[in-house]
Amino acid sequence: MPAACCHCYGRGGREHCVFIYGARPFVFLYMPPRRRSYSLCSKSRKEVLHSLDCLLDSVSCKLLISHGSRQRPPSSCRLRIHSVCADELAVIEGIPGVPSHTVSRAPAISRRDIVGDFVFDFITKPFLHIHGALAVLINTMSCIEAEALNALRSQRLNVLPVGPLLPSSCCGSSESTCSSEKSAGIMTREKHPCLSWLETQEPGSVLYISFGTLVCLEETTFTELALGIEASGLSFLWSLRSDMVAGNHGLFLEAFKERTNHKGKIWPWVPQLEVLSHSSIGGFLTHCGWNSSLESMCRGVPMIGMPIFGEQKLNLLCLEDRWNVCVAMEAENICRSKVQRTVSAFFEGAVVQKLRGNAEKVRDAATAAMAMDGSSSVNIMRALQLTSGGGLDDNIANGRDSRSKQGSWN
Repeated sequence: MPAACCHCYGRGGREHCVFIYGARPFVFLYMPPRRRSYSLCSKSRKEVLHSLDCLLDSVSCKLLISHGSRQRPPSSCRLRIHSVCADELAVIEGIPGVPSHTVSRAPAISRRDIVGDFVFDFITKPFLHIHGALAVLINTMSCIEAEALNALRSQRLNVLPVGPLLPSSCCGSSESTCSSEKSAGIMTREKHPCLSWLETQEPGSVLYISFGTLVCLEETTFTELALGIEASGLSFLWSLRSDMVAGNHGLFLEAFKERTNHKGKIWPWVPQLEVLSHSSIGGFLTHCGWNSSLESMCRGVPMIGMPIFGEQKLNLLCLEDRWNVCVAMEAENICRSKVQRTVSAFFEGAVVQKLRGNAEKVRDAATAAMAMDGSSSVNIMRALQLTSGGGLDDNIANGRDSRSKQGSWN
């Protein structure tokens, strides 16, 4: 995916660039050598922070480690990856902060053999200038990705985790109100009807299903997924875009809606943060996009991961194996019986309670990080200090700040 780029002008009309990437989103605050006294103008701090999540794209933090931590990928990793591309089951290991994974799980945009020279070079070119960046802002938390962050810092990068980039009201107990509109100072809109329906459901009984704004499912995948959900007998809320399914599925969808109307509801869009905050939600069937994953963890909601493309398979590895907040349900060769077994087992008491407990630990760590004196809040102020021409003290320059709360969940 192409990188989003925001051009900001400093004193005297000189320009520096803020490169913003997503999922594991990070921001390059890049200024040419000897031109580091610029400041953002015509934008308040509030405007800058509220604009960040509008500019996110889809290059992962893991790519930054493997492609951006040096002028080019470390030779050992580069040679190893290139030598095993023909074998999708070969294991890639040894990249600091990145779980060992098969070639098939590597993001396609990190593989020249899949995307071709032009796309590969276009995607990775910005990383070649990373050592000219004043700071690299990453939408993550020190408490969950300390190893990856330390790996980046070992390359003499000023890495500042600033996540989760969510409204502050969405970090806290599940009973707290979460309204992105209120947090952003926007006029409150009318309550979405799905929230009224959720209020009629038992606590922890509803499976929320969403695959984000970009994922497109094959018709057979969608059909098997829907039939498996139906066979499970679970209550569900499905955010189903009109363009999410390839092919002609209209007749099937209408029949599915009619058969399941007493158990589930389908809308083309729902307010996801508010849905995840509702007490009736027991789990989230997700594509494992980083924004959705963060939102779910920050609301203490466990997940069923069904990754489709990009870095989503690597995200699933972390969600399932490292943070234990998710169970996997791979999209390849999916069938209705597999879906039924997975979602039914997920809602069994012992399983979902363990996952929910871990998700709540991440939620509490995120709350600490986003507090006024939390690590992520302090890092946001550091970034604003940099763009206004301020310098760095020794702790900031070395990625340390004993004054800020890091949060912990393990």
